[in-house]
Amino acid sequence: MPETAWLSHAYGQPGFPIPNLGDNPEYGATVYFDIPKDYSGRTPVRLTFLDSKGKTVRSFDLHLRDKKPKELSFAELALLDQPTQTAYHLRRLTAINPGMNKFRWDLHYAPATEVTGLHNSIADDYSSGMIGPTIVPGSYTVVLDYGGKVSRKTFQVALDPRLHPASGELLARLTFALRISDYLDSLDKTVNAALVARDRMPAAQRAQVDAILNDLVQFNIRSSEGDLLHESRLHEQLAFLMNSLDLAYQAPTKAEYAAFDDLKALTDADLAKLQTAMKSQ
Repeated sequence: MPETAWLSHAYGQPGFPIPNLGDNPEYGATVYFDIPKDYSGRTPVRLTFLDSKGKTVRSFDLHLRDKKPKELSFAELALLDQPTQTAYHLRRLTAINPGMNKFRWDLHYAPATEVTGLHNSIADDYSSGMIGPTIVPGSYTVVLDYGGKVSRKTFQVALDPRLHPASGELLARLTFALRISDYLDSLDKTVNAALVARDRMPAAQRAQVDAILNDLVQFNIRSSEGDLLHESRLHEQLAFLMNSLDLAYQAPTKAEYAAFDDLKALTDADLAKLQTAMKSQ
């Protein structure tokens, strides 16, 4: 059964570790569960996190841990596009063994679809990565389904007691983040479909589609300093906006709402152009 999880930025190691200094607890809700000793990987296993109304927030399909998992270095990971990196980390996260297991949920909803071939950029303390919106404090339930045999436990997620947002502010933040995430999911699926279709297009049409895609997504970043050479596009700006909401435990500002409206209008215009270009002969 998980202990109370805390919504707070006061987690993890300090920036410059001091010898013999203890570590803060890891961010998230940690779940301990037992898997039968005869588990071979054939039995489907799923962990699901539900909110107080019984609605699914996030679910994870678990699998038998590889005997010799491939470990990638930081440099090797940096060469991979974001969807491949995400798949790598997710496989490591969802690996289990027969017997007792530990799973840590990061208190986020499922992320939006990612763009194939895209490398993330970083701006200040947040990235353009597809990170699901953060939940609100309250009661949650974790459900373990092992081949149809279900067990569940309820736990609490509490806010850092040093923070005092007004009633409804964190719900407003979540609602806005979900709105942006849903929009990014639709945008990225459209971009991925266009990337597949463009390979079958005549050269002139392909060039037209590429020009629009280049206005939507920055594909040229390949390093941590790539954003110094290549300006961000609409996709990255929308993701920066969504991820920046986590920097403050408060309701979104008027400026943040206005920024989304402006970015959405520009993106919608490009998507309309893309739809026309995809149909042209």
